[in-house]
Amino acid sequence: MLNYYRWYFIVGCGALLLIILNWAYLAFAVRRKTEQLRKKVEENREYERENRKITERIEALEKAKSIGIISAMVAHELKQPLGAINNYSEAILRQLKRGKKPAEEILTEALSEIKSESQRASEIVEFVRNIGRKEPRQRKRFNLESAVEHTIELMKRLGRLNSKCTLTGAENLFVYADPLNVDLVLMNLLKNAEEAVRNQQNAEIKVEIKNAGADALVIIEDNGPDMTDDQFASLRNLGQSSKKDGLGLGLAIVRELLEANGGSLKLVRIPSGGLRCIASLPIALEDKDGPG
Repeated sequence: MLNYYRWYFIVGCGALLLIILNWAYLAFAVRRKTEQLRKKVEENREYERENRKITERIEALEKAKSIGIISAMVAHELKQPLGAINNYSEAILRQLKRGKKPAEEILTEALSEIKSESQRASEIVEFVRNIGRKEPRQRKRFNLESAVEHTIELMKRLGRLNSKCTLTGAENLFVYADPLNVDLVLMNLLKNAEEAVRNQQNAEIKVEIKNAGADALVIIEDNGPDMTDDQFASLRNLGQSSKKDGLGLGLAIVRELLEANGGSLKLVRIPSGGLRCIASLPIALEDKDGPG
């Protein structure tokens, strides 16, 4: 019987052996896979811990960067009002040291300007504090042409705008924005234009106000030198400046201020040399306190 059934027995034993080997292989594969999954889970946990650490470091760096930018903005923007206060104070002191009593009209004008610029410096500090607190800006309806004229005249009186500067375009155009923000935008753009044409023959800065439907445009164009591609590209990058002692914050501040007031900034390189800056602001509707 054994001889008769030996092949069945051999086949049965072989099948049983294959089943045992398969079970052993599966058990080994499951253990190996389980170990791999355990290691993978541990690696993922380690990655998560590292990611949390990296995120915390990035947040700390971003916070430090924001503090640095705000500090630089204060230093950058306070130069003009403090410079004006210093100029008027020195002029009065020089006359007093010479034994001359300033005329009442001149003294009144100088003290009025000192008071005005002190208020402006205070507003700048408050404005930067509001950025840190992310509070909304105070916007209102005002005459854009008057604001541009005032800024040009102020910068001329302070000796910060010595090149030929012409103002043309729409009259009695009212915009809805924060007047201080607009003043800072105009001062930055005019200062940049003045620096660009400083060593140019027939230096000229053209300022034009345009009505563009829902927006008012202030176009400031200079006939400065040609700009390389790298120089023009650097104007778009925060913290980069084409000037030796520049902070790289001027145009970044301008963009921030315009966007905060519903506007924008566009830069165009002029083929013959120079730069055209187009600042847009929302037009205020008639007899209303806002654009809508």
